[in-house]
Formats: sequence, C-alpha cells, structure tokens
Amino acid sequence: MRLYGICSFSSSLLCTASPSCPCSDGITIFDDQGRDAGKSVAAGRAALAQVALTRVVLPIPILLLPPFLLDVLRSAPGLGPLMASSKPARVGIELAVIAFFLQKALPFAVATFPQTGSISADKLEPQFRPLDGSNPSYTFNKGV
Repeated sequence: MRLYGICSFSSSLLCTASPSCPCSDGITIFDDQGRDAGKSVAAGRAALAQVALTRVVLPIPILLLPPFLLDVLRSAPGLGPLMASSKPARVGIELAVIAFFLQKALPFAVATFPQTGSISADKLEPQFRPLDGSNPSYTFNKGV
C-alpha cells in the first residue's frame, strides 16, 4: 500500500514538473466543430488535474489487486498447499495472476479515462465565453 502511494504521488508530481507545464502555457482547446479556438490556461489546469487523477487510479489493477487475489489463492484449499510446497507452482500461479491483470484489467482502466476532455465555457477565460449568453462546451487533448 505504501508503494502504491509513493508511485501514484510521484507520477502525479511528474506531470507538473514537465518543462512545458499546461498551467502556465495553456493548452489548445477546440470548439464543437473541431476548430482550434485558442489556448486556455484554465483548460490546462483542468487537463492536468484529470491526468493526475488518471495516474493515481491507473496503477490500481496492477499494484493493488494482484496481492489481494494471491492472498485468497494462498488460503484456498486446493491451491494453498500447492503454492506453499512447490516453488515452481507458486511462481507460475503468481505470474498467471499478474499476466491476467495486465491483459484484462489494465486496458479497462485505461479506457476509463478518455484521451480528450471537455470543459464548459463558463470555466474558461472570458475570451472564450460567447456574448449571447450561451455556454458552449470545448474539448481538449489531455496528453495522457
């Protein structure tokens, strides 16, 4: 659990330490027809927050779930004694569990967070808000 916290924190911190930080430079946003609407610092902050959240949640299937399943398998009547008595069987079962989570759970976790994000105009700088009072939505590439 401690390793997960360190890993996710350092990965999230790495987002903000990049030389071209979206918090200061802004990121390109696109209108509903896909046209470039300009650069927005507010959208850059929103994208950075979403990327940081992605980097916290993404390692869960790989770092947290396999140890729990392996503990269950070690206490199972059929596999527990086999894993305790045979090192090759234990290593094979552990590798199978890790491979399963890499193959099945990681793509699901990646798909949970789409590559593009959406933000409404009222959360952006004033130049992106239309004068007619409507509140359009803009999209941006998070760069995950």
